[in-house]
Order: sequence, then C-alpha cells, then structure tokens
Amino acid sequence: MAERKGRLIDLHKLNPDEVLAEEFLPEYSRGMQFFHLELVHLNANIFILDHVLNFPFGILVPSGRSLFFRFVFENFFYASLLNITRMAADQAADFFTLPQFRNKVRQAVKPEYHDPFDDLLREVRFEPQISATLEKARALRSQRVAHSARDMVLGESQEPLVRFGDLKELRDHLVSVLHALAFNVDHILHPVQYSPGIQHQVGRVSRSDIEELLDLLAEHSSALHLPDNSPDEWKIRKATSSEREL
Repeated sequence: MAERKGRLIDLHKLNPDEVLAEEFLPEYSRGMQFFHLELVHLNANIFILDHVLNFPFGILVPSGRSLFFRFVFENFFYASLLNITRMAADQAADFFTLPQFRNKVRQAVKPEYHDPFDDLLREVRFEPQISATLEKARALRSQRVAHSARDMVLGESQEPLVRFGDLKELRDHLVSVLHALAFNVDHILHPVQYSPGIQHQVGRVSRSDIEELLDLLAEHSSALHLPDNSPDEWKIRKATSSEREL
C-alpha cells in the first residue's frame, strides 16, 4: 500500500491511469487482455483434465474402452504445458511473456507508487521451487512436445517428469502474477460454465458439459447396475475395490 495525505492507499483500488504512465496505458490494456484470455483458456483445460483424471474409468469403463479419454487427457495436458511455457518460459526478446510484461509494467509505474508496487511483486516472484518446476515444463516442451530430442528418443536421456499437480501449481502462480498487475478490476479467469464463483438459478442444471458427458458415460456403464443385474459379481467387485473406488 502507498500513503497519500496521511491515508494508506490500496493500489488495486486505483485505476490504471492513476498508477501508470499515460503513454504505457494502451500496451498495458492489450497485455492484460491477452494474458487474461490465455489464463481463461488454461483454466478451462485444467478443469477438463481434473474431471477426466478423477473419473473412475477402471471401474465403470471396460478395459480398452477409454482410449478416447486417454487421448483427451494427453492432448489437454500438452496444450496446458504449451500455454504455461509460452506465457512464462520463452526468453527471446520478441516474445510476449508474463515476466517480460510484469517488468514493463514496473517501469511504467509512477514514482510515488514504486515501493508499494515492488512489495506486490515480491509476493509473486518466482521462488526457486516454482522456477525449478517451470524449467522442467520448459524442458519437456522442448524435448517431447514441440520437438523430439534425439537423446530422449534413443533412450540416452530421460523425459523430464512433469505431473498434473505441477501444471496446477504453475497455473496458480501465473494467476497470482496477473492479479498483482491488475488495477481496479476483478478478472474472472474461467469460462462461465466452469467458474466455481458463478451461482446458478434454482432449478437450473448447473453441471458443466464435461460433467454431463462423464455422467452419461457412468449411467450407461454395466458396472453401475451390477448390484441389481449381477448380485454375485457385485459382491466380488465390492470385496476387491477400495472405499474410494466404491
């Protein structure tokens, strides 16, 4: 926060034209719009990945019948990886990245707000753990997704291990950076259908399309009707399944 006439000022409650140099405002507006849309896209991918990952395919879908969703997960995972590394890991001067944009915003902040803005940036800096995870994501993109590294293909080096939780951690950090750069605006960073903050009217279906699709898959699963159609098989399945699976 900054102090003005004896009062503490929350930078997030000020308009961009109060905090930033006038000549930078057009670039600031376009940059914020760009990264906002990028994060909406990323959050949509991760929302879908979350639901596919947590669906009990091993119980409800016969072996070999979940190939479509396996490819859905793989492709959305790689799309998310590309989205994250494009926003945060590219380093060429002519690329438009969130760290580069953050630095340009810092340069455009009016002198009286330098200190409080620097405090905001310190809260969202890339700590060693985040930087290490981002480097793994960048390496996977370079060696497996965007290119095929010779050593990796021939088994002379290992593919960088990036987990779904790593993508979510990086996503959360990028969201925090965007929020630090926002002035007098609250960004909704999910498509409306996927947003946890949207309240639906009473009586209206509030499930997302991916939830409806997976629910439909479950409803047509023979395993779901085992207790009625095959009681003996259900007893065996129940005895060999974990509490989470049931």
